Amino acid sequence: MASLRNQILISLYEGLIYLLNPYEMSWGNQQYTTNSIYKAVSRLEKDGLLKKRRKENKVYLHLTEKGKNAIRAHRKAGWHSRQTWDEKWRVVIFDVPEKRAKARRYLRSYLKSLGFGKVQRSIWITPYDFGNLINHFSRKMDLSDCIYQMTVEKFRGLNGVEVAQSFWRIKTINSEYQDLVIIHSDRLRQIHNNKDKTDLPESQLRKRFLSSLLWDYQTIAARDPHLPVQLLPADWAQQKALDFIEQAKNTFKLMDSPGLFTPHTK
Repeated sequence: MASLRNQILISLYEGLIYLLNPYEMSWGNQQYTTNSIYKAVSRLEKDGLLKKRRKENKVYLHLTEKGKNAIRAHRKAGWHSRQTWDEKWRVVIFDVPEKRAKARRYLRSYLKSLGFGKVQRSIWITPYDFGNLINHFSRKMDLSDCIYQMTVEKFRGLNGVEVAQSFWRIKTINSEYQDLVIIHSDRLRQIHNNKDKTDLPESQLRKRFLSSLLWDYQTIAARDPHLPVQLLPADWAQQKALDFIEQAKNTFKLMDSPGLFTPHTK
């Protein structure tokens, strides 16, 4: 099981988080206190694995090159993966009165940020146990009397994959990961073949390409509920997208190496 430090590094690497907000930083069925998250981030910064940048009263997190290398070195060790599933579903049901409509909107937004799928407007589902987080949020928002939590072992007539596809946009998100690779592969070929119709230097073209690629990936990853692998289709393309990003970065590094592509002369 990945440590909190590693979970933070992984999430930054995959573009799942970038804003330091403990109430929106969660990893499957693992739950951490606000204080533990702040301490872990501080240690990672002290170790040179990430940097913090403040803008408009918000703190943004960025991996350093040392942090990225730590991710690459450990990917094969097994902690760069989704959480396992105990094959139980957690259901949250709420009945918040209309006079507290604002708190109800906050609750829905919070459930979305945790990756819950919407069954109905007041019924939400997840494969992970977020019970402590939901309880904390309920007390903070004074909604404890309005929120009910249940653990369900199965949905009659639906297997796990069918449940996931019913309440999350799994097929759409998977198609977006696949399209990301196809579209940006074509753009990368255009840069290599000097067919990108612009007067910009190639170094700027590569920088613009990587910025666009990472932005598009993060946009998709933000909508990905990060379900356990057992609930995903066999052709789930997120890792393919991540591998393509890494390949593009490495390709550009090789192109920037002095003399690397200079023909050998006798």
